Amino acid sequence: MRPEFVIPKVLPPAISWLKNHSDLAPLHGGRVSDEMMQTLPCLRVTVGFYLPANRWERKPVYQIDAWGSTRAESDNLGTAVANVWPDYKGAFGVSAYIAGAWLHTDGPLPLRDPDTQYYRTMVQAALEIHAGGF
Repeated sequence: MRPEFVIPKVLPPAISWLKNHSDLAPLHGGRVSDEMMQTLPCLRVTVGFYLPANRWERKPVYQIDAWGSTRAESDNLGTAVANVWPDYKGAFGVSAYIAGAWLHTDGPLPLRDPDTQYYRTMVQAALEIHAGGF
C-alpha cells in the first residue's frame, strides 16, 4: 500500500469540522457526535451512503441531524449547517483534499422524531474527497 494514497475515514473529520466551525459552535455548544446526545441543541452526523467515485476518491453523503428543544432551535441550527457546508474545502487530514462540498437535498427538512418527540432538522450534505496527488 502506498501511504500517500490512503483514503481517510470520512466521519471523524466531518464531525470535527462541524464541532469547531466558528458560526456553528455557539449554536450547538460543542455537542456534535455520531450518536444522539441527551443535552440539546446538538448535531448527529452519520454517513448515509457513498456516491459513485473512482479508486482514489470518496463521495460520502452525510445525514446531519440538528436536534433542538424547540422547532425554531433545530431549524436555526440546521439552516446554519446548510449555509456553511459549501465552504468545507481544503486539506483533509495529512494525505487527502476536499475538492467539493454541496448539499445533497433541497433541505434543511424539519422532521420531528417519532420516538423522542424532539425537534429535528435534517440536512444531507456531500463531499468529494481525493486521496494523495493534490
